[in-house]
Amino acid sequence: MGELCRHDNPLKKKSPALEVKALDKKNRGFLSALSLFTQLGLTMAVCVFVGVMAGKLLDGFLGTSPWLLFLFAVFGVGAAIKCMFELISKEWKNLK
Repeated sequence: MGELCRHDNPLKKKSPALEVKALDKKNRGFLSALSLFTQLGLTMAVCVFVGVMAGKLLDGFLGTSPWLLFLFAVFGVGAAIKCMFELISKEWKNLK
């Protein structure tokens, strides 16, 4: 009678840890791409936002409105493009 209790139930479901590992292997590429796109979007938005706010602040102090706003917005876009290329090249190297 004791032996019957020791046997595993064949109808028992797989452990959640095994299911998570299978899910992780299956969706690793999708989650990696999603994190890259999220990082790219946030980085670009922050670069442009910081450039615009710096230009607006300097325009307020120096009275050169709207010239420094435009100039620093262009600097922010340039910084965003540079960061985009760096992130993509880093991910490209990781794929190889």
